[in-house]
Amino acid sequence: DWEASAAELEAVLVLEPQRKPVYGDLVAMYVQSDRLDAAIDALERGDAAGFQSATHWYSVAARLVKDEEYERSLALFAKAIELDPESAEIERSLAAALEKLGREDEAIPHLKRYLELKPDASDSQAVTAKIKASEAG
Repeated sequence: DWEASAAELEAVLVLEPQRKPVYGDLVAMYVQSDRLDAAIDALERGDAAGFQSATHWYSVAARLVKDEEYERSLALFAKAIELDPESAEIERSLAAALEKLGREDEAIPHLKRYLELKPDASDSQAVTAKIKASEAG
C-alpha cells in the first residue's frame, strides 16, 4: 500500500526532516501512487533539506512527459540538469519536451549539449540534421 507507506515516511520527516534519503523514497512512493503533485512537493522539501538527486527530479519530469504535461516537466528537467550537468539523457529529454511544446529554438542548445555529452548516440544523425535545419532556418 503506497499510500500507507508514504504516510509513514511523512511521519518520519516530521520528526527528522534532516533524513535526506527518506525524501527519495517518498518521491518514489508518490510517483508509484500517481500523486505527482505530492512527488514534486517532496522533491522541493527535500531540496530545501539538502537532498540532491538528479535521478529523482528526472524521474518525476519523465513521468510528467508521459502524462503529456510538458510545460510542468521543464522546471524539473532544468533542476535535474543543474544537479547532473553531464547527463546526456536529461538534456535529450528536456529538448524533447520543448519540442512537444513547439519551442524548437529553445530545444536546440539542449540538443547540442546532448551531442557533446554523447556524440555516439544512436540518434546522433537525426539530432544533427535537426540542428542544421534549425540553423539554416
